[in-house]
Amino acid sequence: MHRKKILNSLIKATPHLKGKLLDVGCGNKPYQSILPTDEYTGIDVGITPHDKNKVDLMFDGVNIPFGHDHFDSILCTEVLEHCTEPVTLLNEMYRVMKKDAFAFLSVPMFMEHHEAPYDFRRFTYYGIKKIADDAGFKIIFLEHRGNFLSVYLAAKYHAISQFISMRPLSDIIYWILFPFTYLIYKLDGLKKNEPVAVSLGWQILIKK
Repeated sequence: MHRKKILNSLIKATPHLKGKLLDVGCGNKPYQSILPTDEYTGIDVGITPHDKNKVDLMFDGVNIPFGHDHFDSILCTEVLEHCTEPVTLLNEMYRVMKKDAFAFLSVPMFMEHHEAPYDFRRFTYYGIKKIADDAGFKIIFLEHRGNFLSVYLAAKYHAISQFISMRPLSDIIYWILFPFTYLIYKLDGLKKNEPVAVSLGWQILIKK
């Protein structure tokens, strides 16, 4: 429910993510193969739980080690919740981007703790919009990651994983519930009010 929505929004933004691209908090660079870049640079922190061999340059998580107006585009997916100073990091992205460059970001709103203990916050629609506005970006689109029914489904599966952690019992329960889950997931897509009151997260395309 998280990854498919992020990927769908990213594919929509792909025409704008080209040239010299900086992947901030790159991890294993899961989206590198689908982006039409001329040069792909990934930076991450030294405590990353991902494969450090995929990282081109380590940084302190706040100060981006490149000069002004250096990149044509930026990617930053599921990173800002782990950052100690997300506002400063967003300002740094603005600084290293060329004029008229684009950045694609994704952030969670409803998600269990992950990469503990470096999981510090969640973002509302208005929260991610405000820090993008305050950094000086123009918002091209801001999309939700499902509505309240998707949040209900995520909570349900998280509860099952907490109370029934033994496999294969939990897997059997997941499969039994799948038809109901699929129906609820499809119904969730019928609700079109914007912005939704609650979501699993947000994807935003912004321009300098």
